[in-house]
Amino acid sequence: MNKMKCAYKIGLTGIDVATVSLQVSKENVEEILTVLKEKKHKGDERIKNLSETNGVVTIGSHRFVCGFENKGHTPYANVEIHSALQDGNNLTNMQMQNLLERYDMVAGLLAREYGILLVQEQKQTARFSRLELNITFKTEHSFLTYFRFFKLLSYSILRKGGTVNLTGSVDNFRKAFECETIKCDRSTYSVRIYNKSKEISQKLNCLPPTANLLRIEFLYKKAQTIKTDFGDISIAQYTDEMLKRAFLSRFTKFMDKANAYIHEKLLLAPDCIGSCDTVTNIIQRHCNSGIITDHAAILAEFVYYENYYGMPLLYDKRDLGSAVKRLYDNKVLTTRYTLEQHIHSFDNAIQKLEYGQSTLVNQYTYAEEILYKMFHPCECEVVLDR
Repeated sequence: MNKMKCAYKIGLTGIDVATVSLQVSKENVEEILTVLKEKKHKGDERIKNLSETNGVVTIGSHRFVCGFENKGHTPYANVEIHSALQDGNNLTNMQMQNLLERYDMVAGLLAREYGILLVQEQKQTARFSRLELNITFKTEHSFLTYFRFFKLLSYSILRKGGTVNLTGSVDNFRKAFECETIKCDRSTYSVRIYNKSKEISQKLNCLPPTANLLRIEFLYKKAQTIKTDFGDISIAQYTDEMLKRAFLSRFTKFMDKANAYIHEKLLLAPDCIGSCDTVTNIIQRHCNSGIITDHAAILAEFVYYENYYGMPLLYDKRDLGSAVKRLYDNKVLTTRYTLEQHIHSFDNAIQKLEYGQSTLVNQYTYAEEILYKMFHPCECEVVLDR
């Protein structure tokens, strides 16, 4: 079978999935369910999950849902609008114009085919109750290269509670687990960072893009959280600039926490786990007669610590240099070996780690690349062979 080349736009902050909530009465829902039952009886394949209390109408990749919740006492209705095409391809997100066009399409079909007018009538008053913003862009390196930065970011997001989930696959050649997704869940929002190249090629059963594609998502789970960032406004009042500002504002706060962790906790003071677990004190435990005795053992202890507590103890080789310098300043290390010689010894140990220099070298540079592309978005095309 001949492959088709399909081009998709990426690079801008936009919407992946949005749930738009409508105001309905008990009578509204009862009337709609009656209509859906009649259409379903006549063989309407768009109607799914129909029961005495709930019904779903699928319109392409979108859904109109209505019914009663809380054991049948509270009427509700909403429209779920997806960026994904019916084949599941959501590589290109939605700008507000795209979302409103799809809302109008759903509203028009419901009015024509089912006599359901409330979606059309409430466009100026309907509110988002769930909203997923994302950005997809090309990176200079593979997903794994940025892993320490993403792990530090996830720690910053979850410092006051929540859960983190890592998913990945086993590389049979190296027998190594390669992390491909970091998902941070809190009660009111969720952040997901993942290898979009691999995800889209698996979903569409096509060759992965030649570029390394990264997706970063922020999901508002609650209407109140949306209201906190945007105010109490209808979907018709949103702009692309508002979405971008809110998205970046959230990640600015996360990075402020991450930077505080790096500079205040990691290098200069005992961290939240305990004073014996700082970079400096771990190194000091491997010092004897004014020298560091086993650089590889120190790195192994860092790995154990990070795996146990779920956060990066050592972010970059420059952090390592700062800790060693501190030991010289405290006279724990002597001038028998210079700071540069100790860093060279750590370099040799780092090179022997499974993923080489990408583990501990240039992490600040990698972070700067990701943040620059988030804060200075540039639209571009990705071509897939499908």
